[in-house]
Amino acid sequence: MTMNELHDAVRVLVDSNIQPVVIGELAQNYYNVPIILHEIELCVPESQLPAAEQALVRSGLYARQPRGEPNIYTEYKTTSPTFRYLPAPDIPVVLFSDRGLGHLLIVLEPSDHDEKAAYSQQIDYLAHRDVVGLPIPRLGPYVQLLDALFQKTGDGMFQMKLEQLVDAMDLDMRWYQVNLAGKPYTDTLRDLIDTKHLRVDQFSGSTMTLINLMSAADLRRIPGASN
Repeated sequence: MTMNELHDAVRVLVDSNIQPVVIGELAQNYYNVPIILHEIELCVPESQLPAAEQALVRSGLYARQPRGEPNIYTEYKTTSPTFRYLPAPDIPVVLFSDRGLGHLLIVLEPSDHDEKAAYSQQIDYLAHRDVVGLPIPRLGPYVQLLDALFQKTGDGMFQMKLEQLVDAMDLDMRWYQVNLAGKPYTDTLRDLIDTKHLRVDQFSGSTMTLINLMSAADLRRIPGASN
């Protein structure tokens, strides 16, 4: 999979002085969550959302696409502008407003992807060289954003995404203390860490959650997983 629809969207937005951040299913895959990629979600500053829409259309590579009937998994994106990639309309690109919370996000730098890096098999549809150039959020700020969105909107999908990350990345209180202690928007995260033992796979000797498919050591080698 070349994911040109992703790389071109990032390039078009950056060339328009808009900094997108990869969120949604692709970010979940990057951090080891085994879910299918249906849409590419790019978070942009709320104040720049109209300009981001115009930039994609003006590029000639994207056309607006009506959103389908919402369900419990997609309702949070009901008002998000969606685009099809004209050269190969496969995976839609969705622009998601940061709702004024984008200051929480910190993206990875190319230097974070060093020789010690490990990558989840869930992101194997992208070559590692292609991952390096993507604006993927660091895990700590990303879970803060999801926690803040859940607190702000009450939409259970943000809580579900948090739970997936807690389980898939085997987040515990030690990780929390190192990465997020004393920072805002972590209440839901801490609750999910406290209840993680209820989601442990009993057939693995109670050592991993149902969707944790990597060893603890390898999980921490994923660029962005820890400060």
